[in-house]
Amino acid sequence: MSQTEYDKYLHLLQTKQYTYKDVVQFLATTRNGSFRCPRLVFIYGQQLLANHFWSISSTEVWDIVEQVFFAALDCAKFDAADEYLSWMEKKFTASTRVLRLRGISLEARGEMRKAEKIYKTLLEKDPGDTLTLKRRIAICTGLGKRDESIKMLNEYLSVFMGDLEAWAELASLYIKENMYENAAFCYEELILAEPQNYHYYVKYAEILYTLGGLDNHLKALKYYSYALELQKDNNLPALYGFILTVNTISGNKSSALPKEASEAFEIVKTDILALYKDHSLLNIVQSTLGQLTSQRSSYKTTQSTLAPAGVNSTQTMNNNTL
Repeated sequence: MSQTEYDKYLHLLQTKQYTYKDVVQFLATTRNGSFRCPRLVFIYGQQLLANHFWSISSTEVWDIVEQVFFAALDCAKFDAADEYLSWMEKKFTASTRVLRLRGISLEARGEMRKAEKIYKTLLEKDPGDTLTLKRRIAICTGLGKRDESIKMLNEYLSVFMGDLEAWAELASLYIKENMYENAAFCYEELILAEPQNYHYYVKYAEILYTLGGLDNHLKALKYYSYALELQKDNNLPALYGFILTVNTISGNKSSALPKEASEAFEIVKTDILALYKDHSLLNIVQSTLGQLTSQRSSYKTTQSTLAPAGVNSTQTMNNNTL
């Protein structure tokens, strides 16, 4: 759903110049897209179901009921959510999906243990129910049972190794438990699965930087560089990470910073300042980068092979020095 489409439906809502078919189309667009607007879904959907329930095709009406149910939970309209849930329970008796929705409703109210009981019952009947397993993992995490969540995620990933969301969640749990080497392994799997996703390179580099040690810092510098090659615009985590890693390596008396990294340092610093142009924080950023530059001025860098003409410094550093 584009911003233009969103504005169109918002205008229709405000002027009340719409038909029930417009509402059906709006709900289908938001349901199949990535644009979240639960308030509008709830307002439109509630009116639609109240006045035109029997005018909607039987293949679509229950998708809309479920969609409005979730929107009601997002808006903390629990009475309305209960009403729509009761409709689904009457229509689909003994449905695993509907029982899972009951658990999600309990989660929204903060009744985690009751929701966990429902999920356990469902998993006893079908251990391969991945959606319910994920909900139970989320419950355990919310209750502070990280060890249990980690165990279940590892068991899940031993079967469904291609689930990237599960790898990212497992990495997050490992980081919270200060198990950075395990978290690094998770991001290695994510990078292998989606080598064009620059976010994974940034997170992996951050973990390597946290682990410490010259080898990890040099490797972190390499992955920050990869992230900047993939996405340079507005990629502040990678830009700042690169700056800090270069400064840390420069301060290590037992190491020598590659010359290409030193050249890239100045380029990255310029890119950061450009992002803060006309921003209230510009003076603070200039001062901080100035201090880092002053520290580096006393550090010695190696005279490694210069970058060929026309080649980005970070790219040459990746290919030749790290």
